Amino acid sequence: MTRYLSKFGEFIKAVFWESWQKAFTFFGILGIIQFFFPNFNEKLIREEALARTIGGSVFFISFLIANFVVYLKLTANQAEIRLKVAKQHFNPSSSGRSPFRAVQSSPYGFNKQGLPDWASLYAEIEIANIGYEEGKLVCELDQSKTKLPSLFNCDKTNIDFHPPSLIAARQPSGATLFFDVLFSEQDPQAFAVGLKTLVQSKKRYTIVINYWTKRVDGESHHRELNITGNFNEFYKQVSQHWDNFTFADLARIGRVAEV
Repeated sequence: MTRYLSKFGEFIKAVFWESWQKAFTFFGILGIIQFFFPNFNEKLIREEALARTIGGSVFFISFLIANFVVYLKLTANQAEIRLKVAKQHFNPSSSGRSPFRAVQSSPYGFNKQGLPDWASLYAEIEIANIGYEEGKLVCELDQSKTKLPSLFNCDKTNIDFHPPSLIAARQPSGATLFFDVLFSEQDPQAFAVGLKTLVQSKKRYTIVINYWTKRVDGESHHRELNITGNFNEFYKQVSQHWDNFTFADLARIGRVAEV
């Protein structure tokens, strides 16, 4: 009972104190206006309707602001999960993972023609619940906003992201995200030309994850996690494989002067 009385007292204080603060501020401004424009005070006295309108508007706006402040304080207690990219790498495929059933992982992640089995974005995601209640994180890939150059097949993707099912209040956590994509080009020489073009034209990738928080009383509004970057590191790793495993022609075709 004492707890509820305390909360009710905080509510009354927030509403009425915020309201009177705004009212006093308005009357202070009104006093300044009257000082510089004495005729304004006489006009208010003569026109009762105008005075009532101004006075009523002051109290209405004051209470509206006060209740909005109370609303903000209440919503701050609700679960509200935010995501942030701590680290990211766009790499050729590795032999330790097989995200596509139709594609068998090759030794070192490259097939006999020297092409990567797929491309893989690796990201370390920081997860923070800034509210004071436990919440559940819900995520989904936004295909319409995810952008990759034509060398990649955007219809053949896989996302592997498994954050904790429940995020505790005010406790940071994290999870790894893998976004895998197959290539639209399978001819080795054409692939080398396309890879060179990616770097020279400074193309970038954008992966967009929509996410929101499931709360006890509903859901938060949707937010976006944007993961963007270039293909310089990807190019270096592919070129290094070509140099190390006697794919001299591909290395020559795809070579860029400086990255």
